[in-house]
Amino acid sequence: MIDRAYIQFIEEFKDTLFLCNGFSRVWDECLATGSMWWARRGDDLPAQKEEVYVTCYYTPQLFQVFKWAENYPSVKFIVGGPAANVNYISIPKNVEFKLGFVEREVFNKPATTAWKLELPEAKEKRIVASYTIDQGCYWGKCIFCSGQWQHEGGLHYRASDLVLPSTSQPLVICLATSSIRPEFIKEELHKLPTSVRYFSYLRPDASIIRSLSESLPKCERPELFSFSIGVEFPSNKMQRFMKKFLTTDLILKTTKLLTDFGCRVRYSMIVGWSVLTKDDLVEAQKFVEEALLINKDIYLNVYGLTAKLDSGEERRNKLIVMNKGTWVKYESPYYASYYQPVLSEEQRQLNVETLKLYAENFRFVEYFQRNVTSINRLLKEHVPLKYVEEECPI
Repeated sequence: MIDRAYIQFIEEFKDTLFLCNGFSRVWDECLATGSMWWARRGDDLPAQKEEVYVTCYYTPQLFQVFKWAENYPSVKFIVGGPAANVNYISIPKNVEFKLGFVEREVFNKPATTAWKLELPEAKEKRIVASYTIDQGCYWGKCIFCSGQWQHEGGLHYRASDLVLPSTSQPLVICLATSSIRPEFIKEELHKLPTSVRYFSYLRPDASIIRSLSESLPKCERPELFSFSIGVEFPSNKMQRFMKKFLTTDLILKTTKLLTDFGCRVRYSMIVGWSVLTKDDLVEAQKFVEEALLINKDIYLNVYGLTAKLDSGEERRNKLIVMNKGTWVKYESPYYASYYQPVLSEEQRQLNVETLKLYAENFRFVEYFQRNVTSINRLLKEHVPLKYVEEECPI
């Protein structure tokens, strides 16, 4: 039998342990075939085995695996998770990517097994763990997204599979998916245990509004749910341009529905577009005013627009052509870098005004503060942001 180790990363904040528990669906299988380890970025390889399986949620975690692979060339590293869904040009020879469901890819089992998690020591911190409910996005057409995985039909995971670990610490479960599907909301949301909080990503289209309207009244404690809505830019023209094909009215209706049931709401925005007009900014101002009338406690993530090489050449080139102007390539370690637009003075000013609009009216998620470097480079101007009290709010 091959000697194996299974490694999951921990991201630590002042008030939160964020567990990247990608092996929860195969916990017993992992323990039966090897040893299970938690690791933080910067740690040495915790177990030197013939094969080391690692789940990576974020690119910096993947860089850590590459460093391990370079330091331990006799070890074979098999990597899965969201960060492995990329087209890297240069990776260590002893690294292999496994995409898809870990049950099927590693253990050749159907994607219906129960979920399990044994918690590391939390030291009085809140714990955030992931419960995968789907892979892929049921929409999958947005021009900026590098995570457009092939979506598989049917609900693979259900509320009944979730067996919560015993802990005295506050626990948040991320319902992990690119965008929570209306079927899961309709059939499963109200069946989830009510002893913990939940977070997921949500596309505010008509099917989601219908499903929320049906499921939220059935939830014993709907206030336990937090949702992140991908707005990206709040004008109807830009919604069409991004191929989201939503409307600001749908976004506001979803915001009101969630707010009425006590759910926590987060928006995600992108700055760096080269096709903005003054009318877009006027519409954005109107949207912000209406959103805050609905919910004065909405908080934000903001990203700088990038065209990543890991999104595939055809889609990357299409984004570069559509978002007009010159793009500059920035080198990044290990993999094939990324591009950002060089904004004309007119477009730079419109994007700066947009970010100032957000900064004046919303609080930002400190967890995503690393995006500020990218944003400042795009806009050539620093816009001060106000952060929420929690470093990693869910």
